Order: sequence, then C-alpha cells, then structure tokens
Amino acid sequence: MAQFRRGGHLPIVLLAALCASVALTACGGSSGSDRYVDSSHYFSLKLPKGWVGPKHGSPGQFVDGQPSYVAQFIHPTGFRVVIHLPLQDLTSVPNGKVLTHQSACPTICVFHRLKVDGWPALRAEVISNAGKLTQDSVDVNTAKHGYELQLLAYPYITKALDAQFHQLVLSFRIPSGK
Repeated sequence: MAQFRRGGHLPIVLLAALCASVALTACGGSSGSDRYVDSSHYFSLKLPKGWVGPKHGSPGQFVDGQPSYVAQFIHPTGFRVVIHLPLQDLTSVPNGKVLTHQSACPTICVFHRLKVDGWPALRAEVISNAGKLTQDSVDVNTAKHGYELQLLAYPYITKALDAQFHQLVLSFRIPSGK
C-alpha cells in the first residue's frame, strides 16, 4: 500500500492535472474528451470527430433582430449556437408541418417537434428547390433563453454531416437554472 508523506510530489501533480483540466474546459477546450463546454453560458455538447469549437462566443450580436450570444464553431464553419430570448411557443407548430415559398421559408421548410435535454424543441429543415437540405436547425426553449443550434452548408448538407449534427443535438446539455 502506498504511503504519502507530508510534502510529497503526488498531491502537487494531481492538483496540477486538475487545474489544467478545469482551465481547458473553462476556455471551451477539451481535456482529453470531445465535449465542448461554453465558457460564458455553460451549455455543453459532444463534438463529432473533426469538429472544433470556438475559444469563446461573441455577446452583443444581433440575429433575426434580437440581441444574441453567438458561439460560431471553427469546423465545420456552418455550425453555430445562438442564445437569445425564448421564441414563441414551439409546441404550437404541428409536427410534420410543411411550408413552401412563404416569407419565413423561401423554398421548402419541414418542422418536427422534439425534446432536447428535456426541453421543448423544434427542428426546421430548409430544403432547396432541387430537393437538397441546405439548413438544419433546432430551437430549444427554456424558461429564460432560447438556444438555436444551426447548421448551414453550401451547396447542401450531406447525409453524413446531417447525421453528425443530429448526434450533436442529442448530446446538447443546458445548465440547470438557464
């Protein structure tokens, strides 16, 4: 059985490793895992292989006319998380609703209701006139904030990229009290 003597090096090494792990996580980095934790709003998500999170988000942005916090991911460049005031009641949109060529949807939009981390959410797929998925987003409403996970790709989102996006959505976690 190992014995620890006062002033030994093991406690210092363990403390240094813990501090490095906390520092990396607080900066949006990873400590050997592929989980991104936002340093300002503390939401987290499991990044698919090859995806890279930002060092920090940008407060004071305006998205759809509302003040927002934006965490724009480095790779893929078309993925971001936007935090703003909660959107209208997401449960009022019928599951499977399709909009075509309207102001809110210039091509074809398909909506699906779901839950993300226990909160009501609405998935919106934007499909081009050629039948290709060009935008996939999930809006999650909590008591205080709206979280929008948004993936854009030009000319379209591949099936593999969309599958990675959905794994990420399933891993999205919102801190309690938010």
